[in-house]
Amino acid sequence: MDLHGLTVQNAYNEFNRAVNDCRSKGIKKLHVITGKGQIQKEFIHWCGSNPKIKNCIINSDGGSYLVKITI
Repeated sequence: MDLHGLTVQNAYNEFNRAVNDCRSKGIKKLHVITGKGQIQKEFIHWCGSNPKIKNCIINSDGGSYLVKITI
């Protein structure tokens, strides 16, 4: 999913919606594009505070993450 270009609040809401969607469908991994701005600075905190997320790994491009979701 691409959060790049959204406001921080909209990105947060869309991300949580996507995580819930993935869980309900049994999807364990989500690729998230944050870009390299404010959303990226907040993203690790979103992942760390969400018990539905197992872990979050930044990709080599520096502007996206692989998010592993608990099922």
